[in-house]
Amino acid sequence: MFADLALPPEEQERARFVQQNLDEMKTQHKRFNESLALFDYCETQRRAVGEAAPRDRFGRRMYPKLFHSMFAWQSFAGREGAMAIWDFAAAMHLVQSNLNHCPTIKALVHRRDLGAAIASFHAAFPDAKDIRHAVSHPVDIVGTPANQKKNAFTGSYEEAGVRITDSSNTSYAGINGRRFAVTIYGKIIGYELASASAQKLAEIANAIRAACLDAQKYTMERFHELLLAGKIKGTPYYTGNDE
Repeated sequence: MFADLALPPEEQERARFVQQNLDEMKTQHKRFNESLALFDYCETQRRAVGEAAPRDRFGRRMYPKLFHSMFAWQSFAGREGAMAIWDFAAAMHLVQSNLNHCPTIKALVHRRDLGAAIASFHAAFPDAKDIRHAVSHPVDIVGTPANQKKNAFTGSYEEAGVRITDSSNTSYAGINGRRFAVTIYGKIIGYELASASAQKLAEIANAIRAACLDAQKYTMERFHELLLAGKIKGTPYYTGNDE
């Protein structure tokens, strides 16, 4: 945590927002894990319901409504996971931007490690921003002829079980296997709703926290020095969440 009272008055508020966004990254990582758990639960239930579904006289499965509801919830989990990734990124960049207003702690942050962690996020989730936009505005991006032309996909595509051949103005948003994909800006883009993605978010959050540890330690030590010297009273306004 940052002990904001150990800092010059003009830096204290921004220091609290640095800590707030470090904690927000953790919150969004948890949100992603919850989306993943929902997907996995629905997958287990959907398979069980599907295997128990009776067959018609032609041997085709007659899937009940619950089977289709489970798949719809998996798509919801995919959309929620996409939003969690984007909000994680937003908090990550806000850590960096708020640090720019705190020269005391910025000087102690391992900025090379911070930059490497941010670069690692963008390498792992290069389309996070565009996926989020497609998820947030599904009607707008195809709601007019001009928007349809701008955002739909034309051509052939095959990845993670999604296969499109010689299509024209195709719009897609859904999950296949663990790949959540959308069409936007004439492309099909997506991410993996999988434990590997959750682990990557955890690694990035931990790396950014580690880059800030020396700065946090300095503020705590300085706070206790000032407190013992009688120069400040009370406790830091914002303690953060270091669990």
